[in-house]
Amino acid sequence: MSARLTRNAAFRAVLVTSLALLLALGFISYTALTETRAVLLAQLAQKAGLEVDQTARRVDHALELGIPLQGIVGFDRLFLGLQETDAEIAFLAIVAGDGSMLHAAGLDGAGIAAVLDAPPRETEAGLGPDQSMRAGHLVTRQALSNSRSVQADVVLGYRESAIDRPLRDNLLDVLIILLAVLLLSFEVLLLLFTVHAVLPARTALRVLRNVAHGTFNLVHGQILRDEMGRAMARLNQAVRIAAGRNMKPEEISEPRVIGVRLLAFLFVFAEELARPIMPAFFRQVAAGADGVPTDAAIGWVLGVHMLTVALVMPLASLYYERIGRRRMYVAGALLATAGLVGTGLAQGLWDLIAWRALSGCGYAITFTACQGFVLENTDRSKRSQGIAMMVGGIMLADICGPAIGGVLAGQIGARPTFLAGACMALLAALLVSVLMGRAPPRFGPRIAAGDAPARIGWTTIAETLRNPLLLLVLFLIAAPAKFLLSGYLYFLVPMRLSETGSDVAEIGRVLMVYGLVALLLGPVFARLADRMGRHALVAGAGGMIAGLGLSLAVFGAGLPVMLAGVAMLGIGQALSIPAQVSAAIDVSGAAIRHHGQGAVMAVMRLVERLVGGVGPIITATLAHHIGLEQAMVVLGIASLAMGSLFLLLFPPLMRLYGKEIAT
Repeated sequence: MSARLTRNAAFRAVLVTSLALLLALGFISYTALTETRAVLLAQLAQKAGLEVDQTARRVDHALELGIPLQGIVGFDRLFLGLQETDAEIAFLAIVAGDGSMLHAAGLDGAGIAAVLDAPPRETEAGLGPDQSMRAGHLVTRQALSNSRSVQADVVLGYRESAIDRPLRDNLLDVLIILLAVLLLSFEVLLLLFTVHAVLPARTALRVLRNVAHGTFNLVHGQILRDEMGRAMARLNQAVRIAAGRNMKPEEISEPRVIGVRLLAFLFVFAEELARPIMPAFFRQVAAGADGVPTDAAIGWVLGVHMLTVALVMPLASLYYERIGRRRMYVAGALLATAGLVGTGLAQGLWDLIAWRALSGCGYAITFTACQGFVLENTDRSKRSQGIAMMVGGIMLADICGPAIGGVLAGQIGARPTFLAGACMALLAALLVSVLMGRAPPRFGPRIAAGDAPARIGWTTIAETLRNPLLLLVLFLIAAPAKFLLSGYLYFLVPMRLSETGSDVAEIGRVLMVYGLVALLLGPVFARLADRMGRHALVAGAGGMIAGLGLSLAVFGAGLPVMLAGVAMLGIGQALSIPAQVSAAIDVSGAAIRHHGQGAVMAVMRLVERLVGGVGPIITATLAHHIGLEQAMVVLGIASLAMGSLFLLLFPPLMRLYGKEIAT
C-alpha cells in the first residue's frame, strides 16, 4: 500500500507541497514566538515596576506620618489587593539592607530569601536595572526613600508562568492557525490539481476511447491555458480532421463537482467564524431587553437561526429547478452576508433575532444550492462520493471556523468578527461562477426528474412517520444528536467556559475538538458499522457515549471536563450519525419504494433540524432555572436514557414490524 502511494504522482505532489509549507510556517511561527517572549517579558517588567513603585509610595507615606517601618500593619491586605488584580504575583516583601525580612506576604520569609539568594539568570532584554530573573520568578526591587533609620527595599516577585501562560496561549494560537492553513492549502491544492489535471485527463480518456472505436463525434470541451490544455487542443484538432467537414463533434467536459467542496466550506466557515463568541455577544446585546431572562434570550437567538434553516430548506428545494444552482447560491450568500453584517451591528434583542433569521435563510439557500449541484452533476454510482465531498468541506469549516474565529475575536473584538464572516460569505458569492461553472438558461426545467433536491409534502411526511421503527431511530437517536449539538456544544459549552474565565481563543479551541474528532473518526466508524452490519446497535452506542460525555459535568464543569465532554460528543456522533442514516434506510423500504430515498431522508433531516432549532431554547430555559452544570448533567442523563431505551425497544419491534416495513 505504501509503495503504491509513493509511486502516485498526486500523492508525491501533495507531500512535497505540504512539507515545504510546514517548514516555512514552522520557521515563521518559531520566529514569532521568540519575539513574543521578549515583548511579553518587557511588558511584565514594566507592570511590575509600576506596582512596586505604588507600593513603595504607600509605605513612604506611612513613614512620613511617623509610623515606624517595623510597626506598619495591613501588609498582608496590601498584597491581597495586588493579587486580586493579577494572580501571578507570588510574593511581596520589605527587605532590610542586611537581608532580614521586615514584612513578607505570599511566601514565608524563608521562601522569599531562597528566591532572592538564587543566582540571577543571564540578563534578558526588557528588564530594568533593579530587575532580575531568579528561581522562576521576576524579582523587582525599589528602595524606600523615607526609611532613614533602616535602609530597606520593597521587593515584588512575579511567577515566570505570568510569561509562560500567554506564551502558551500564543503557541496554541499559532498551532491552530498553522493547522488551518495546512488544511486550507490542501483544499486549494486539491481543487487546482483536480481542475487542471484530473478532470481534463478523464475527458481526454473518454475522447480517446471513442476514437479507439473508430468514431469521431466527441472533443474536449474545456481547454485550459496550460500544458494539459495545449495537448487537449491538439487532440481536438486531430479528431475534427478525422471527422471531416460533414460532422461537428460534440464538446464534452467533466463537471467540477470538486468546486462544491470549497463553496460549502466558505458558507459554513462564514457562520462558524463567530461561533465561540455567539452566546457572550448575544448576552451583551440582549441585556437591555425588558422582561426577558438573558439566558432565555440567548437560546432564542441561537434557536431562531436553526429553525429558519429547517423551515427554509424544504421551500428552497421547491424553487431549485426554476432558479438554478448558481443564482440560488449567490442569493443565499448575499442574504447570509447581510445577516452577518446586521448581527455584528445589532443593538437590541429583536433586531438581533431578525438578523439571525436572515442569516439562517441565507445558510439554508446556499446549502440547498450546493446539494442540488452535486445531485445534478453525479449519477447514482458517484452520488455518495459527491455528497461526501460536500460534507468534507462542511466538516473542515467546523474545525477551522471556531478555532480561527476565537483567535480573531481575541484580537479585534466580537462585532468585527461577524463582519469578517460577512466578508467570507461575500467571497463565496463572488467565487460561485468559477467553482460552479457557467450559469444555465435563465428559467425553465433544467435537470432530469429525481435529480433536484428532494421535495416533501404532507403526504410524504405522514406516511414516512407512520413507521414505528423509523420513529425510534428518529426520536431516540437522530433528533437527540442534533439537540445535543445545538443545546450543549453551541450554548452550554461557550457559556460555561466564559463563566470559568476562558478567553474566546480557548473557547474556539475547545469547540474545534468536536469537528476534529468527527473528521478523523467518522470514516473509521462508518466502515466499522458497515462491516458489522448492526447499524442500529452502533447508532445506539454512539448516543450513549455522547450522553456519558455530558454526564461528566457531575464532577464539575472545569476546562478538562468540558474538553472531555466535547471530545466524547464528537466520538459518539461520529459513531452514531453514519449508522443512524443506514439504520433509517434499512427500516424504510416501503416508504422509499413509494416516495424515493431522497424524500424519506428529507423528512428525517427536517425533523432533526426542527429539534436542533428548539435545542438552544429549551437548554437555555433549563439552565436559567437549574444552572449550566446541572443542565449538562440533565442532557447527559437524558441521552443515556434514550440510547438505552432505543437498544431495548428496537430488537423486539424489528422482529414484529421488520418484514412488513422493510419490504
